[in-house]
Amino acid sequence: MMIHSHGINIAIVHRDGLYRDSLRHCLMQAEPISIVHSASRLDQGTWKTVIAHRSDILILEFGLCRCQGPAQSAEGMYRSSLAIRTIVIGVPDKEEDILACIEGVGAAAYLLMDARLDDLLNNIHAVMREKALCPPRISNFTLGPCVHTGAPS
Repeated sequence: MMIHSHGINIAIVHRDGLYRDSLRHCLMQAEPISIVHSASRLDQGTWKTVIAHRSDILILEFGLCRCQGPAQSAEGMYRSSLAIRTIVIGVPDKEEDILACIEGVGAAAYLLMDARLDDLLNNIHAVMREKALCPPRISNFTLGPCVHTGAPS
């Protein structure tokens, strides 16, 4: 288990400032979560800061997985520090987008566009226990990173 005695350190990267601030405010109310960094862009500078703040989890907007800079640089950042787990939020409910999160970005978890705060909190705690929550249809075509938990598809 990766939970530290001081709590779960989370970095948030999302283009929408209001959404990012709201998410930070809500997550800070949950024990034992600490928000150690937030940013609107995912670039080398942000990634270095995320690592320097010893983030356990990076919450990343799905749109940033593809739209900022070359994909290989984003993938290189993710693979450079396996200790930081990534949860991608706002994922469209399309097989190719879900697979892009799991296989392309190496996400430990993803949340669809209609996910709720409770879903995010459940995924944060599951990821910290080195588990992943995903519906059966996703675990059927990934055959790997997700553990079926009986969640609806």
